Amino acid sequence: MLNKAEKLCFVTTHLTVSPSSSQLFEGESVSLSQCGDGWGETAGSSCNISVTATLDSGVYWCESREGSTSNSITITVTGGAVILQSPVLPVMEGHDVSLHCQTKRPPSKLPADFYKDGSLIRTEPTGHMTIHHVTKSDEGLYKCHISSHGESPPSWIYVTADEVTRDITYNDINMSHHKQPIRQRKDLKVEGKPGDNVTLQCQATKNFTLLKWKKPDLNSKYFVYFLSDMKVHKQYQHESFQNRVELKDPKMKNGDASVILQNININDAGTYECYVGERGSSELIENITLTVYQPGDETESDGNNRGHVGLAVGLSVVGVILVAVGVVAFLIFRKRSTEQNSY
Repeated sequence: MLNKAEKLCFVTTHLTVSPSSSQLFEGESVSLSQCGDGWGETAGSSCNISVTATLDSGVYWCESREGSTSNSITITVTGGAVILQSPVLPVMEGHDVSLHCQTKRPPSKLPADFYKDGSLIRTEPTGHMTIHHVTKSDEGLYKCHISSHGESPPSWIYVTADEVTRDITYNDINMSHHKQPIRQRKDLKVEGKPGDNVTLQCQATKNFTLLKWKKPDLNSKYFVYFLSDMKVHKQYQHESFQNRVELKDPKMKNGDASVILQNININDAGTYECYVGERGSSELIENITLTVYQPGDETESDGNNRGHVGLAVGLSVVGVILVAVGVVAFLIFRKRSTEQNSY
């Protein structure tokens, strides 16, 4: 069975997918090229997945041991009857884009409605639509619908002004990670109690277009926060963080990649990782440990007592009273003993 996105390959080059489509029918095969050993069934420089399932949907990338990552690819596997075949990699401005609305059985060229960001673009009689000379305004979320068969899942089409990032080598990774880091990573600690809002600090030293906040112990293909090309992609966000995470500075001035996590709970405790970079690759620049204190917890990370203060004070008062009672009882006993001896 296919391992999900958090099961990383160790990369030597750029990541591509075959067939080159962002959507697949359940049971079809797919090959992720230029991944090294790590997951899947390796065949040379590819990871072959012979039978896909809906649980295999997600964001895929390769990551080096130094923490640098390749470009990310989104794959959607559906158990439905219709898919939209669209480019899996960003499309250059000025190029043409072909979209195919396809049924599973039998493959057909039926009339299809094409939508962008929820609005109907047009209906094509053969289920094939071409967007000529694309621009940034063509970027968005696309889907299609075939009457009596159903609707495809949505897929995001990216438009870029530059060529797709060239292949990444270990030499490139070592140079960017060690010699020209975006920021020297350091471990930070944040504390709070249930219901608090906390800031997870992350500061880059240069501009970036890709921001990923991860929580490794989620064991999930989804993210705490995922932003690409100034767009937040909530479809890649873990459900437990939906509507609870926002940028500290929406404009990310001076490389500020910090986020505010709202209304924290005990399950939010753990390690958070901040990755920034370009669409081609990203780099881990911050580790943050969040501690969430429950009412009654005894000690803060600095060693100061937080809880049971009332109990400690109460016991102290009771101790003083008991000592006082003991002294009085002793004096009374001594007085009585003295009186008896006098007789």
